Amino acid sequence: MKILMFAPYCYPVPGGQESHIYELVKALEENGVEVEIITRYRFSKSKLSTLIFYIKSFFNLFGKKFDIIHAHDIHAGFVLVLYRHLRNKKSVLTVHSSIFLETYQKWSWLYRKMFGKQAMLFTTSEEIKKACETVTSRPVEFISNGVDTEKFKPRKLNFLNRIYGIDKKKKIIITTRRLDKKNNVIALAQAFDNLSKKRDDVYLVIVGDGEQRSQIEKISNKRIIITGFVDNKEIYKYLNSSDIFAIPSLYEANSISCLEAMACGLPVVGTNVGGLPDLVRDNGILCKPTVGGIEKALEKALNSKLELLGKRSRAISEEYSWDRLVKKYLKSYYKVLGYK
Repeated sequence: MKILMFAPYCYPVPGGQESHIYELVKALEENGVEVEIITRYRFSKSKLSTLIFYIKSFFNLFGKKFDIIHAHDIHAGFVLVLYRHLRNKKSVLTVHSSIFLETYQKWSWLYRKMFGKQAMLFTTSEEIKKACETVTSRPVEFISNGVDTEKFKPRKLNFLNRIYGIDKKKKIIITTRRLDKKNNVIALAQAFDNLSKKRDDVYLVIVGDGEQRSQIEKISNKRIIITGFVDNKEIYKYLNSSDIFAIPSLYEANSISCLEAMACGLPVVGTNVGGLPDLVRDNGILCKPTVGGIEKALEKALNSKLELLGKRSRAISEEYSWDRLVKKYLKSYYKVLGYK
């Protein structure tokens, strides 16, 4: 069986969707599946560059041999609509982004047309799955984001203490997020700023970069550290030097960054949105995506038994190992191809 992956970006471009595709391809190849990818490995803000990529990709599809084309991202799905008019090839689509949840009611007719061309849809959260089912009769399968539980596992490291001069007795709260509006890291920084005025034993490490960086820097708190972009291969060092993982998203599917932190044995403070309640059970605190809600949750977590919560996080993360998830994809691919 040969799968053609089609996506706007893949790792090393940072992002959950990009990591998902990279890990899925790796897991498929380890199971003997041949995989080819049409994608970009460098990020571009240029809309013209993106348009050119999709136009070139459309024509490239005709020269490829494959059993199934698996597209990721809504825009890639629209390219497949035109392609399927000209070629009778099996195609499936993964809807990753929670942005779909904000637009599907307004543009339901457009999504219905696009989804109707797919043999099967995949979603990375139950919430997105339910929304898809309101606009299409095509089969929809929820397959979570996954995590490499060998790469991300509990280790006792002092990496952050060493490079930033943080006393080992202090507690480190960490987030690994792109600094954009959706991820709401500005609210986390403001909540921490309030908390730091009541406690002198905490630091906040923000691993990421983006449009909200300048706003966060204006808070001018010496115990808020922004590292900028860090390659995913190095993220485990940051996570394993921390005590609590925070994910303050305004909306979220099934967060890979959260799973990576959990696999490293970190308790989680997360907002009660999207797929996060599926991950944050008895291993952390859920809260509203407000400054006040996040501040209270951080304080509650700091006063909890962090080691116990961390062990629970690790146990939950093992449910999302790629060894398990790839079997679900293989079963679905064979179903699409008509194999029993």
